[in-house]
Amino acid sequence: MDGFNRVDEILRDVLARSLAKANRDQVYRNISELKRGAVARGDQEMARRAWCFETTFAVQNLYIDAFSDLKNADYQAAWNKYAQIESLLSSLARHFRWDILSDPHKLGFMRQHTKHFQALFPYRLFTSPAILVLEKRCSICGAHVRLRKWCGHEPGELYNGELCSHEVLKVDILEVSFVTKPVWKGNIVFPVDPDTGETRDSYDYTQVKSVAEELWTPWDPWNIEWSTEVHAHSEFTGVSVQDFCPCGSMRAYGDCCRNKPSVEIRRGHIVLTGPPTRGGAKFHDIE
Repeated sequence: MDGFNRVDEILRDVLARSLAKANRDQVYRNISELKRGAVARGDQEMARRAWCFETTFAVQNLYIDAFSDLKNADYQAAWNKYAQIESLLSSLARHFRWDILSDPHKLGFMRQHTKHFQALFPYRLFTSPAILVLEKRCSICGAHVRLRKWCGHEPGELYNGELCSHEVLKVDILEVSFVTKPVWKGNIVFPVDPDTGETRDSYDYTQVKSVAEELWTPWDPWNIEWSTEVHAHSEFTGVSVQDFCPCGSMRAYGDCCRNKPSVEIRRGHIVLTGPPTRGGAKFHDIE
């Protein structure tokens, strides 16, 4: 139990922690040893706890590294890390009940502020492939998963401190769609340079850059206050029914707000509640 308590202290000390990669690797090794010991004793509860610590540590490190990416203007890398955080927190919530009020491991903080940061990014259109899975296997036992043949391991459950999933080995891609609410947010649509044929990042990162510059650390709290502005259609006489709707839905104007009494545009006002580096900045037009 002492080993688990020491790891728990490290996770709770995340605000003051600045671990180099070598130190991070040592923490992961310590957790792995705790997990192996629990499995050897047949203690599934302690194995589950080790997995929860391991996943919590991964989320904390991703959140810290994403903030570093923002500071270095590596916005796509930060976005992908926030997508990973979302996925890991979803898995963690199934097996680990954290105290929302005291939030000792900052999981609630990271969940809330990950959503805040994602709202600042300009990405609104993503690709979503429709696939036919031809072959997959269980990550726990390696057995091939078939419709009438099931190994007994349930995806999303823990076995010996490992999360069960179905690993896709072979697929047929049926189609690729453009969507605004993807399953995986890493499939960003980038324009292609007609001269070189290469993708180029022409997105405007002003919002996320401005907020990142105002924050000292990843743990400075801030919030977005949302409101809705109502605009008359007469304000958009230059927008055709085939153009994107002014409301920001990424749908055609004719298929979205054109047949409604008005155009409703969602706006965000950023409130910095921690110690800012410049202070007083206000940002709008967050869709």
